[in-house]
Amino acid sequence: MICNAFFVSADFESDCTYKRTRTFLQTKPVYMNIARHNHLALQYVYQKRSNLELTCSFTPFHYQSFLNSTTQNYFLPKHKSHITIVGDQAAPDAVKKRDVRAEWLNLPSSAQATLQLVPQYKVTGFAVHVNKNLKDVVPTDFFSSLQCELVLPFVIAEHFLFLDEQNLSGVPPGQIIDAFSNTVWIGQRIKQYQSSVGLSDVAVSISSSSYCKDHYIFAAHSGLVLPTAPKNSHTYLFSPARGNNGRFAFYGGVDMQFALNEAARIWNMLLFASIESYYFFATDVYRTFDLKQKPWSRFLPYIDNNQVQPNKLQGVNVLTLRAHLKPQAYVDFSCGIRLVSDYIHFEVGYGVWGHDSERIEHLDTSFNNLIGIAGVQQGASASKSTIGTQATDDEQFIPVKLSDIDLISGSALSALNHIFHASVGITKKGSRIDGFIGFGGSVEKAQLEGSMTQWGAWVKIGATV
Repeated sequence: MICNAFFVSADFESDCTYKRTRTFLQTKPVYMNIARHNHLALQYVYQKRSNLELTCSFTPFHYQSFLNSTTQNYFLPKHKSHITIVGDQAAPDAVKKRDVRAEWLNLPSSAQATLQLVPQYKVTGFAVHVNKNLKDVVPTDFFSSLQCELVLPFVIAEHFLFLDEQNLSGVPPGQIIDAFSNTVWIGQRIKQYQSSVGLSDVAVSISSSSYCKDHYIFAAHSGLVLPTAPKNSHTYLFSPARGNNGRFAFYGGVDMQFALNEAARIWNMLLFASIESYYFFATDVYRTFDLKQKPWSRFLPYIDNNQVQPNKLQGVNVLTLRAHLKPQAYVDFSCGIRLVSDYIHFEVGYGVWGHDSERIEHLDTSFNNLIGIAGVQQGASASKSTIGTQATDDEQFIPVKLSDIDLISGSALSALNHIFHASVGITKKGSRIDGFIGFGGSVEKAQLEGSMTQWGAWVKIGATV
């Protein structure tokens, strides 16, 4: 039951010295792609020459992650490329080196295996862009230089968790994976494939150019991200995301373009730079946590000392709580060179996309402070137990306190992607309609653990009428 908000200060100690795991990964929202957004359309948006002064474009796209060292082991304990799951009755050497005690997952005591857990995703869809000058809509001097733009992205988000069981002993194939798909769990279930289809978050913006003539552009825009996509599901680990967790955002940016050649030629070389910054508001989400200094402690059994005959509780159910996320900032930057003629448009560029870490301010829940890690004897606690070891029972029952919960374990890490993109297109000026068509692609190399290395491609068709 949701009631009072308990503030718990987050310990933002370096991951180099703090043992922890992560339970949530935020993928890149599809509407954050300034290179794709500006491809071919930038010149037409700010230099419309038709009576209606309306620019429309349709952009199908596809993005897909591939393996990289930063996120390959994101959901595993730190510095682990795989985990060993070993029961108490397995070989003594294996028991000493194990990461997970098999009995915690209701596996046989003779079980022995290694498990890899690798996240990947695909996003396919299209975006419709509509940009209209406002001077005819609101005939006042203030609106004479303003334009309004609406971006409607429709996506098919597919998330994959590749689970690889190896070195199986004492347990049949598939049972390890089944143990992480426990239907009693209210969170962190592992499903190898999930998909979500529908609208991503919708963006609405107002823009204005202070100077736009020939190939020179200096313009600014600001807008609002409307959270039309649903929040991420907490039921499954790495659930597909079409947006950014149902969060409203303000965003703004600047577009600049300069001609490098002194006089107009058949081919003009242009230098461009664009930047956008997003400010996402605070929101409440459900997340699953670990205890401090106890990676994967969400999979331990717990008991409620308030019960006369306490039954063991699933740790995931105890530690899946409603959390309050603080505001968060994102940035998207792109720069490069454009070669433009009357009919051909070619560009290559480099960009950066990233965000700071999520910060959970407090848990909005009445946490039961009479729950502790289950011991061997009925009703006893074993507070020193870890995911790899069963500790001896405590002399007195020791409950888990709210301050024992590691808030950082349920938050997404900071992200930084280096983006290399290229595109080519054809433009055609008519007596009343200017049209354009082109395609482009990008490769994004993740530098930090909070994002995934990916490649993408798009096609853009549009016109100014």
